[in-house]
Amino acid sequence: MDIKVANIILEGRVGGPQNRILQVAERLNGYGIETIAVIPKKDSETFYGKLVEKKVSVRRLSLHRLQRSIWGNLVMIAFFIPELVGLVRCLKRDRVELVHCNTAWQIKGVLAGKLAGCKVVLHLNATWLPLPMRVLSGLLGPLCDAYIVAGSKVRHAYFGGINRRLAKKR
Repeated sequence: MDIKVANIILEGRVGGPQNRILQVAERLNGYGIETIAVIPKKDSETFYGKLVEKKVSVRRLSLHRLQRSIWGNLVMIAFFIPELVGLVRCLKRDRVELVHCNTAWQIKGVLAGKLAGCKVVLHLNATWLPLPMRVLSGLLGPLCDAYIVAGSKVRHAYFGGINRRLAKKR
């Protein structure tokens, strides 16, 4: 393969972004681009099976994500640094050149990509984020080399108002 792309996602259950990862990985393979799906161990059995079936490289790591419960978020914070280090090691070991992160919640993926010396693309597809996440995405934005937005409403949600400075970067 000519290029290695790590597609990091923190939600293991199958949905739209997971199906997109699978479909894009299959198509890119024909162009000499290998996708390595980096997924959480938790709740990812079905997605893992689909990736293996389609012969997409996959790494299952211990990855916690933001949750609605305070306890879940405390666990995510407690494991943040060890998981970040694990992601950086994974990206370096696989000699990844480009990191594709799904959603603005992807703090660990963006940071790991930069720490590993990779280019980072942030894929934005939701139009609603709580204020703290909008501020955080505004702070992480300068670390990203490019963005993919799902549509004009998504573009406005992230690059209008509080995150206007991100749009000026491009």
